[in-house]
Amino acid sequence: MKRVTLWQRFRYWFDNMMSKGTVSLLLLLAVITTIVVVIGGLLAVALGGADGSGADSAGHSIWFTLMHAINTGVLAKEEGTVPYLAVMTIVTLVGIFITSFLIGTISNAIKDKVTDLQRGKSRVIEGNHIVIIGFDENITSIIEELAMASSNQKDGVIVVMAEEDKVEMEDTIRDRVSDLGNLRIVCRNGRPDSLKDLKVCSLDTCKSIIVNLKDDFMTVKTILACESLLEEYGNTDAYITATVRDREVLQPAKIAGGDKAEILNFHKTISRLMVQSGRHPGMSEILAELLSFKGNEIYVDEIPSTVGLTIEEINLRLPNSTAIGIVRNDEPFLNPGRDCKVETGDQVILITKDDGQSVLGELAAVDTDAFEREPNIHEEPHTLLVLGFSDMLKQVLLEDDAYAAPGSKVIIAAEEGKIDYEALPDQSELSNITLDIRECKIFKRRVLERLVSEKPTSILLLSDPDLKEDDGTFSIEVNPTSRESQKFTDSDDVIVIARN
Repeated sequence: MKRVTLWQRFRYWFDNMMSKGTVSLLLLLAVITTIVVVIGGLLAVALGGADGSGADSAGHSIWFTLMHAINTGVLAKEEGTVPYLAVMTIVTLVGIFITSFLIGTISNAIKDKVTDLQRGKSRVIEGNHIVIIGFDENITSIIEELAMASSNQKDGVIVVMAEEDKVEMEDTIRDRVSDLGNLRIVCRNGRPDSLKDLKVCSLDTCKSIIVNLKDDFMTVKTILACESLLEEYGNTDAYITATVRDREVLQPAKIAGGDKAEILNFHKTISRLMVQSGRHPGMSEILAELLSFKGNEIYVDEIPSTVGLTIEEINLRLPNSTAIGIVRNDEPFLNPGRDCKVETGDQVILITKDDGQSVLGELAAVDTDAFEREPNIHEEPHTLLVLGFSDMLKQVLLEDDAYAAPGSKVIIAAEEGKIDYEALPDQSELSNITLDIRECKIFKRRVLERLVSEKPTSILLLSDPDLKEDDGTFSIEVNPTSRESQKFTDSDDVIVIARN
């Protein structure tokens, strides 16, 4: 091994000292200044002082040397022997270097601190707030819904933490969310799965956590980190809500969150909504009403005056709400039956305009003679036309098969090369529907007319999975004879008319 020189050792030591931060640099400058001032002061005493008489004490000489080091103007007024002035000149020059280095170090430290503050590294001092982890195109919709939900509350706070820049997140929210109501938004920068960064969000005092990440693996890691911190802080009231896209990750995510998390399968939930909306015209508006905080929505409320009453009696006493179920021992029961009685500790599941506003009134008079039972309608086979292909189509087909009558048919039409046959269910997995897969030019009018001529019961449009986020341009052929096409962008409104 080559012998290490003293200069190399000094360079290595100096590099380590510089890497320790501002405090180490300030200490190093203080040591250098002390050494220079003490040596200069002692040399000045040895030379007899300014006048060469040797009357100055060591302490007085060191003090004057310090003044030379930190104030260059002192040298201009100094008088004395040539050796004395030479020593003070050297001390002053060293002082200029040290002072310049000190000013630069402090300036950089202040700049770094301001940058850290802009990035959002300081701990959030809030209580009873909502933490959203992750920042994507869904964030504005989530914030808008929370703003409507907290319209009857004062000083609501949402803490958004993501790896994006804090200033950029604040600008995006400010530009896209028009009305925050009583909400305040606090943005912080950090890794979703980092315990250190999550502590900045004050999970010990939050009331709920929303994990809004696209990566399922990162979602599971974040749930584990949040659950660990909640247990460490003893926060038993906070709840974690997250979505996963791969159904294979659903069970691990539930295990990671335990009883503190509600994990939704994104594809399964959306697929169910799509199938039900296609089977029942107008269902989408009902679901949008119930799942949005605009208008009436679903709330869970504990109403002591309902104890001992049946669901039917409760509904006859609610002037502006409807009871649809109860929560007993943390387990929800929807549509439990008219004779089901509410017990002590039960919570009532309500459809109402806002939480905390359901008050029982007088029992309403009911004319039972006006009731007429609707006859059961036999489910008929249907034909579903699917235009396009996406990775959630398999889940849609499985959901549709669960409700379809035997003999139903699904026509899947997509551009050539867009269909992933391995991502579709086998016919053996389907009990009630048969698949008819066609690769064709679905953006041409003649093709669409031919498909619609088969009289599908409903039509499902799926987006292209290969469409990039910034690729928002598409065209529709409006005149097949002349090949005229009209180009549209994602900011244009396009009306699609389907005829049954």
